[in-house]
Amino acid sequence: MNRTYCSKAWTDVNVDFSKRKVRHCCKSEYEQLPVSPTADFFDNSPGIVQRRNDLITGIQNPQCSSCWDSYKTTGSAYRDSVNTNEINPPIRFVEVLLDNICDMACLYCSAESSHKIAQEQGLTQGVLSADQNDYAIFFDWLSTIDQEFSLSFLGGEPTYSKNFYQFINMMLNDDRFNQKEIRIIVVTNGNTSVAMMDKFLSLIDRFPLTWKFIITVSNESTHRQSELVRHGLKWDTFETNIKRYLSHPRLFLIALCPTLSILTLDYFDDFLTWFFALVRQYNKKVVITGNSVNDGMLTISKATLDNKSVVEIYRNNISQNSDLIIDVDYVHNWLDQIYIAIGSETLDNGAFNEFITTKAQQKSDPRLAELLLK
Repeated sequence: MNRTYCSKAWTDVNVDFSKRKVRHCCKSEYEQLPVSPTADFFDNSPGIVQRRNDLITGIQNPQCSSCWDSYKTTGSAYRDSVNTNEINPPIRFVEVLLDNICDMACLYCSAESSHKIAQEQGLTQGVLSADQNDYAIFFDWLSTIDQEFSLSFLGGEPTYSKNFYQFINMMLNDDRFNQKEIRIIVVTNGNTSVAMMDKFLSLIDRFPLTWKFIITVSNESTHRQSELVRHGLKWDTFETNIKRYLSHPRLFLIALCPTLSILTLDYFDDFLTWFFALVRQYNKKVVITGNSVNDGMLTISKATLDNKSVVEIYRNNISQNSDLIIDVDYVHNWLDQIYIAIGSETLDNGAFNEFITTKAQQKSDPRLAELLLK
């Protein structure tokens, strides 16, 4: 069991409403929602029941192929940093994805997560949207959770999503949730316009007192490099918005979810320094839920072995600001995985140059040629 067991199969439920899929853990394989789902399906589907039985009895269930494959290629996996080894733990984390509406087109992202990328690629059905009839069934299940849990919203960009506002308003009008202790987590690229920020923060003001608002910032570099990699980002807007979040009276804490890639390994420490200075200025605490690009041309595994040295720089920065960080051990475990992954594959320079050239053409941005010079 120790070779296969992972608590994520019990604690996490991830729902992609735009594709009508459910999984348990952000790295696992999805199951398709039935045409007419029941509330029980969200945490008692045939697939998750089989997976739990397999993980307990030492069988590598195929839903967890991401981790099994990672062990083969790098010797480590996401499971190493998130598995608590608790037996039959309660649900703690529910994640929903409502659509792919987004104002940015990050170089490592895809049309599935950004309708703007779909537009760049000339796809005719660029916007993926939720089937709102599924919401009511989902709420029937969600209302049965009787302990505090986190409800996290991914995108796209939730602050621009009409589906997000409809979803939250339905919850606000449902008496079953008014007294529940819920941590509402919104993952944002921080690039929201002033008008949409005003609308978003006005919605937060309406939250019941039992709801704790957490903003998760998705970024990993600063200024010009950030604008190149996270294409469409305006750094001044980003910095202003993070300050607005930090100063909002309903903000419980701020989280950071960097997605490290081959293009940002050398810049992440500068971002950490900037970020920690702001968090300290506003007297907040931070959770770091690290991520990385794990496949494709920009995966950190294609970085050179010399890049491993930057992980020690990150680690020193984390240690110096450990008083601000909730669960600093988790962050160090994540950095261990980053260190192992770096340099585990060989970069094809010709293919990389072609990749960046194609991106520059799609985005009509000659500045991306800078990335070829580094």
